[in-house]
Amino acid sequence: MIAERKKAVDRFWRIYFWITIIFWVIIIEAAITDKKLWPETWTTYFKSIATGFYIAATIGLFGYTYRKNIFSSFFWKIFFSVWLFWEIYASAFLMPPEPDKDTLACWIGLILFIPLYISNFLYAFKYKR
Repeated sequence: MIAERKKAVDRFWRIYFWITIIFWVIIIEAAITDKKLWPETWTTYFKSIATGFYIAATIGLFGYTYRKNIFSSFFWKIFFSVWLFWEIYASAFLMPPEPDKDTLACWIGLILFIPLYISNFLYAFKYKR
């Protein structure tokens, strides 16, 4: 029973990893075709920081999913802490809620990113190297 559960969990992370890659391909395509992806108040500087964090988080997801040692445990602990601080800061101060916007997209985004946060936390603090 435990082996079956472990296989199911491994399968979930692999499927989630590839969904994330497909999501990034769609995002890159939208950015190339000049669709508005970011809040209008964000400068190129903030967009670059957010993109860098998400690329690194996806690398962490890959390392966790496929049990690869990428960088050190110390790096991932610092990265996760700084990334979490950035996410809270950006959500609170850089992307103020707009009541007239559709909140469904925000909820879908949050639901899609929760496993990314979880995988990076587990990779930083629980993964045995």
